[in-house]
Order: sequence, then C-alpha cells, then structure tokens
Amino acid sequence: MRAPSQGVSPAHERDDPALRAEAATLACTRDPDARVREQACRALDGSPGATDALAARLTDEAEAVRVMAAIGLFVRDDPRGDAVLRGLGPVDEDSPCFGAFHQVWYHHRTLSTVD
Repeated sequence: MRAPSQGVSPAHERDDPALRAEAATLACTRDPDARVREQACRALDGSPGATDALAARLTDEAEAVRVMAAIGLFVRDDPRGDAVLRGLGPVDEDSPCFGAFHQVWYHHRTLSTVD
C-alpha cells in the first residue's frame, strides 16, 4: 500500500483506492471478530501505520491474531513480536500457523533472544 504523501488533501485521500484500502485494513485489526483481525494482520503490508497496528495486536486474546501480528513485525525487522514467536515452541505441519511461518524460517533475520 502506498503511504500518503505530505500535503495530500483529505479529499484526495478519500478518492485514492489504495489509501481507502489501507485505512479499511488498519480498521479491521480492531474488529470484534478474531478471524477478521487475523486476516487483517496477514493483509497489512508496508503501510506507515502497519507496524504500530501489528504491535497493538501482540496482546490480542486470540493466539492466531498474536501470531500473525508477530510474523508481520518479524518480516519488517521489528523485534517487538519475537517473544510471541519464541513462546510458540515448535510449529509442525499440523499447526494452523505452519504456512505463515515460512516467512520466519526463510527471513534473513533470526529471532532475538532478549526482549
């Protein structure tokens, strides 16, 4: 998603589909339904507000949301979610998070050992 450039009018932001999609996805990270929050964490890309929105989900009541938020932070080289990922223990093929973990296993950064 594109970051809004400085000096962009609010009217232009409302007309820009990418900015509207970004705002909607960020809003979905706070949805009452854990499945919506999980998918929103999966969908966020490099938008400016994404890292803070993901970090806010690290204490979510739903484990899948916490994991997706932590993975999203990890691939952004943000260590705030590392404790969540370390706390999971081994993730095997039967885990619902297995597919998402390839981003962690094959990323250039390793999990930090200290928060």
